[in-house]
Amino acid sequence: MVPANSSLFGGQTIGMRLLKIRVQTVSGELLSPGQSAVRYLIFAVPYFCNGLFLTLHGTPQWVEILAGVVLGTIFVIGILGNTYLLLFNRPSRRLLHDLVTRSIVVKAASPRTAIQAPVALGHLVAFAAIVVAILLGGLWLAQRVGTIADFRALERAQAAVERMPGVVAAGINDGTITMNGRSSHVLTITTRIVNWPSDEKTAAEGIVVAATGQCSTLTAFDTIRVALIRGFDIGIARVNRQKVFSGRPAEWCSGAGPASDSSAESLPAQVPL
Repeated sequence: MVPANSSLFGGQTIGMRLLKIRVQTVSGELLSPGQSAVRYLIFAVPYFCNGLFLTLHGTPQWVEILAGVVLGTIFVIGILGNTYLLLFNRPSRRLLHDLVTRSIVVKAASPRTAIQAPVALGHLVAFAAIVVAILLGGLWLAQRVGTIADFRALERAQAAVERMPGVVAAGINDGTITMNGRSSHVLTITTRIVNWPSDEKTAAEGIVVAATGQCSTLTAFDTIRVALIRGFDIGIARVNRQKVFSGRPAEWCSGAGPASDSSAESLPAQVPL
């Protein structure tokens, strides 16, 4: 991607050659490898952040909040900001990575001359407003959520699961599912692991014990679900092996173990964002 978009390959990836377009600077020159690398990173980092696991347990709360807001801001700006520019920054449709590197995509048959592609002040103001709104909204939400007792309890449970050997990251959701007019209180524990366990049920039971501490605390829920996931997710591609165990508190505490809901493996896939 980086070499192809630069002067090394005429500013054209294989897809660009098929579409008969190329990327160049607004002054008419092909991008240097360094410019192409910067352009690609600005475009790609938000998408790679989509699958990033961040575990900062044991650090001050302000560090967790700041890291989460920064990563969330990068991701959302890459989606909302570029979507805004794509829809409204006409006729050039130059996105953030083009604006920063002073590049533009043109027809391959066009001469390599300077191109006037200014961005209206209103677009820059709107883009800046999106950035400020996301940043301030993220800080407000993170601080508000961090003071809720139930959330702090879930955070402690998540930290306990993530301290287990072989666990990469964990997520815990305490929610209510309503179906056919009937509500069910469900605790869902999603765990990414390094190696697939030889005894899946025992591993799932261990995760529940780590998260809840003892069986008496499970009675607050109608259903407890544990998802074991092994694989990777880098935003634009993922490969996962997954198995979900679901059962009522009595099933988790009886020693018989919960039932297996599903088992699935996902092949590498490009995820449009």
